[in-house]
Amino acid sequence: MTSQFFGIEIARRAMDAQRRAMEVAGHNIANANTRGYSRQRVSMTTTPPLVLHGAGVRGTIQVGTGVRVEDIRRIRNAFLDFQARRAQAMLGQWQTREEILSEVEALINEPSEAGLRSVLDQFWESLQELANNPESRAVRTTVIKQAQTLAVAFRHHRQVLTELVSSINLSIEAKIGEINATARQLAAVNEQIQRAVVAGQSPNDLMDERDRLVEQLAKSAGAVAMPSKNHTVDVLVGGGVLVSGSNFQQIELLSDGILKWQGLALQVKPEAGQLAGYLQMRDSVIPSLVEELDTLASSIISYMNSTHSTGFDRDGNPGEEFFVGSGAWDIAVSPALAQNPDRIAASGTGDVGDGSVARRMARFRQEAIVSGASVDDFFRGFIAGIGVLSQEAKRLSENQMLLVEQIEYQRESISGVSLDEEVAELLKYQHAFNAAARVINSCDEMLEVIIERMGRVGR
Repeated sequence: MTSQFFGIEIARRAMDAQRRAMEVAGHNIANANTRGYSRQRVSMTTTPPLVLHGAGVRGTIQVGTGVRVEDIRRIRNAFLDFQARRAQAMLGQWQTREEILSEVEALINEPSEAGLRSVLDQFWESLQELANNPESRAVRTTVIKQAQTLAVAFRHHRQVLTELVSSINLSIEAKIGEINATARQLAAVNEQIQRAVVAGQSPNDLMDERDRLVEQLAKSAGAVAMPSKNHTVDVLVGGGVLVSGSNFQQIELLSDGILKWQGLALQVKPEAGQLAGYLQMRDSVIPSLVEELDTLASSIISYMNSTHSTGFDRDGNPGEEFFVGSGAWDIAVSPALAQNPDRIAASGTGDVGDGSVARRMARFRQEAIVSGASVDDFFRGFIAGIGVLSQEAKRLSENQMLLVEQIEYQRESISGVSLDEEVAELLKYQHAFNAAARVINSCDEMLEVIIERMGRVGR
């Protein structure tokens, strides 16, 4: 048989549980606009029943003893979390490519009057003018000036692309510093979570912070999170372990541009994220553009020199080098021609009025000399290639952003805080709390009857 205080204990437990549930609902409301916060729910369960022997029809019955808070859970969807991290990693990669390619387009500045295409056109036109007026010293001077302008344009374009590689290296260094700092924070959070779990606590807010840091690493370095013991996570980058429990391994950038794990002889090769985007642009895309620019300049140097050497200058002397250098980085007009435009070998016969060699040089723009294409076609392909890469990066970046937003919407519908829903939950728990309090009042009234009135009948 239970005592008269049994009902009070049940009601006290109920008030305790409902109060805790109201506190959790209040915590949700307080963090309705906190980025990365996951709404929480109280999980309640009945307390172990009291077995009464010698009671009831069968001799033994179980009497309920009330309720208790079993756990406070985060509302999360592990599959959506995984999808979100993958989407963030790809978004970081394509956004980085888009940003750098936009800068390349601005540096190349095509089409424009100051672009390399315009300078090339003016150079061919000056050669055509020389073919029509080979005896004119003014036209010869114009050819030299246009050739010098062309050489400067080639060297400038190659220099800005080379400097862009240096700028990317600085961005990689800054990004590595950010990744290392985030890994350090994540390792510290892992340690706090582990201690809390071992102590029997539910570190929901710490797990939210853990997930936020993991997503940050996913976007920065394409990190992949693997669940570990005690609700901690291990984080991998390019197959190597960046964070394992409360330990982390730093990444360093060597002087030759290679990324490696600090203290180890292993390279870091991220497959996605902003870091992968930087490395792809630095090691593949930009060098490819520089190589094409060198190929174009080298072809112009080679053809112009071989053609010019077959002609004769204004004084009847054999033609010599028109350009010096081997590519876009060092192309320049021959010093001899720069000092004396009369030494341009425009004639094929030695006659001052003959401009056949100048005409052949002017036709170079239309001949399939550069990798099976004309100079004009090759340069158009060079500019078009940059445009295609930029448009691809922009399109995929926009598509990836839409995917990220869609996944975030799905996650928000599951993990996000709805103020209307929380207020409804708050009212539900409040009513339950008030009802439990009413039970205590009723028990108190019964005890009052027992204590103050029983035994007074007939007095």
